[in-house]
Amino acid sequence: MKFQNIIAQIEEDHTELFFLDNDFHRIIYKEVGKERVWEAVQSLSTHYDRVRFLDAIEKTNLVPTLDQHRNIINIIREGNTDKVDEIIDKHLSNFKNKMGYLIEKYPDYFLKS
Repeated sequence: MKFQNIIAQIEEDHTELFFLDNDFHRIIYKEVGKERVWEAVQSLSTHYDRVRFLDAIEKTNLVPTLDQHRNIINIIREGNTDKVDEIIDKHLSNFKNKMGYLIEKYPDYFLKS
């Protein structure tokens, strides 16, 4: 039920997913004592964040992102370090399959090659 409430709340405010996702990752970095790494990542991720924000507006990865966040939390709780790389790789590339759609819908946001 809590999961459904989160989805309903995000459906009303598409920017909320973007900010909640950032908070989720910031907390993970903080809990493992890597706050400065998070700051460095943030300072270098302007273009990545633009694509993530468009993805949040379109809600193309809402349910997979929330599912992956739950899986990441479970992996941390259970200490399943052998599963970390797989879920993180999958999570960080959520939007890749949607790039064609985003480029087509927002052509002015992307350089033409």
